[in-house]
Amino acid sequence: MGLSKGDLLKLLGIMEGEVQAREHVIRIMKSKPARYGSAEPGSALQALQRDSLISGGTMVVVVVVVVVVVVVVVMVVVVVVVVVMVVVVVVVMVVVVMVVVVMVVMVVMLESLQEKHRETYRRMLGQLLLAE
Repeated sequence: MGLSKGDLLKLLGIMEGEVQAREHVIRIMKSKPARYGSAEPGSALQALQRDSLISGGTMVVVVVVVVVVVVVVVMVVVVVVVVVMVVVVVVVMVVVVMVVVVMVVMVVMLESLQEKHRETYRRMLGQLLLAE
């Protein structure tokens, strides 16, 4: 690699600065308490509030919008399911009414046919009696 003494001293200075900066960051991180993952119950809420303030409230607005959209979608699905159930019940009721109407008409027609049969039978007996 053929580096001169001046180049090596320059690299050594840069590396020493990097080590000092790293140690400085480690000291700062050790002195500050952890923001997330602590056992305090209110820390998550405080973290959300802090993040909301930092981001200008847009994060909370996005979360609220997502929650509202999910609730609206769930409500629409529930309404659609209820409407479909009502339609099915109405169709079943219409079919039942139609079956009952058809049965009543058939009973009336059967009674009419029976009455015609009786009448025809009486006339036939009358004709047989006249023929004898």
